Amino acid sequence: MSQELHQLIKSLNKGEKRAFVLAAEKTDGDKNFLELYYAIVAQDKYDEDKIINENKDRPFVKHLGFTKNYLQNFILKELRATNSNYKVSIRLKNYLIDIELLFWKGQFKLAIKLINQAKALAEKYEYHLMLEELYYWERRIISSGSMKVPKVLNYSEDIRFKIMDSYFNALEYKKIINEVTAIIRESDEVRDEEDLNRLNKITNRDLLSNINNAKSKKAIYDYFILNAALSRLKGDFVEAMNFHQQLQKFIKENKEIFIEENPIFYLATCNNIMLHALQSENLKVYDATYKEVTNMKFKEEYTNAYYNSRILIFLLNSSIQNKTYQSVKHLASSETNLSNDLMTEEVKLLLNYCCVVINFHCNDFKEALVFINRILNNQKQLRVDVIGSTLIFNLLVHFELGNYDYIDNLVTNHVGFLKKHRLLSLYDSIFMKSFSKVSETKTKQEIKELHLATIEHLKSIKNKKTFHYELNYLDWLADKVK
Repeated sequence: MSQELHQLIKSLNKGEKRAFVLAAEKTDGDKNFLELYYAIVAQDKYDEDKIINENKDRPFVKHLGFTKNYLQNFILKELRATNSNYKVSIRLKNYLIDIELLFWKGQFKLAIKLINQAKALAEKYEYHLMLEELYYWERRIISSGSMKVPKVLNYSEDIRFKIMDSYFNALEYKKIINEVTAIIRESDEVRDEEDLNRLNKITNRDLLSNINNAKSKKAIYDYFILNAALSRLKGDFVEAMNFHQQLQKFIKENKEIFIEENPIFYLATCNNIMLHALQSENLKVYDATYKEVTNMKFKEEYTNAYYNSRILIFLLNSSIQNKTYQSVKHLASSETNLSNDLMTEEVKLLLNYCCVVINFHCNDFKEALVFINRILNNQKQLRVDVIGSTLIFNLLVHFELGNYDYIDNLVTNHVGFLKKHRLLSLYDSIFMKSFSKVSETKTKQEIKELHLATIEHLKSIKNKKTFHYELNYLDWLADKVK
């Protein structure tokens, strides 16, 4: 709990800290928890032993466990008070608490007044489950039989059924999103006929074939997201971009739900538009979207973490796309703090991979190896296509560093991984297996002859399909021969 309490305190903004201190100072009795708060605030990195040693004679040290727990609960209580109107979802939860309290107090007229206010908010922002809760309490008040119940109530079972129908419709879209996400985490492209058949089965579902089957704005959002993702996976970047631009327009038309209440929706869409713009080399769309999104500001820690990490990835990706590796080399350093605790595992994977590519092309192979090891040592192996590309860079980095004794084993293991995950083409296989002969070479001339033979072999292959886009094998080999 100690580390979490330290992180919670460090996450407070100035207004929240001020509100906490004022509330704490007004409390009766001892202020042990406030003394502990000041001791923790003073530390950039939590060190409980230091706090104990420096405050031996203070009462809070004698009951440290209790005081930490009290301090955490007090902070959370003040956060609820200071952020009660911060998000519509928080306001609705507070409405529900007040309505239930009023019900048990028998204050039905005031409860109904709050129910109607809350229903207007919940309907506007499509909080279906909260609407169901509000109708539940409305029905409880009606069925109480009290003379205090207002005569006119906007209550209807049909409305409740319609709300839940919209909710379950939105859940069906979420189920499909989970399916597509699972496919993307295997590989962000169609590897073979098996993958294509899986995607076609999803694309042909009624929910995705007609936008009118989406029964809420949040379901319409998922309709666009899914069709864009499926189009991109099948290589139709024009269609994917079309769906995302429609979605961007839809989000702006409904900004109270998708920007004001939860800006992650809008950021995710801009993220995907920039991704597709890079893949289709549409730099005009990329630059316009990048400019738009970098002008936005956010209050939420999680939103800022999402925003900053995505912007950094696109800055690095743009340089990779334009082959301006040196311009971002300073950002791709292992000494630079590239991640934070709120960053998702997949974002960390992509960020580390960008650093592998940049350092490799800047000929900083030792630095590239640091990021390669970060990826390969992570047990949560998402995106096998990214891991597969990392394995090829791993092979080349060890070659560049002259670690020829490792290469035989690397070739066997890496080829096996790619084959297992249906990523290994004949073109990739010929390139990688050529390195298995490196350990037998004794002179630079022999290595040169080995590369020349590989170039001729690769040129003779008609199908030059490869999943590894960040390196042109023939160009790299030609450079080594020079």
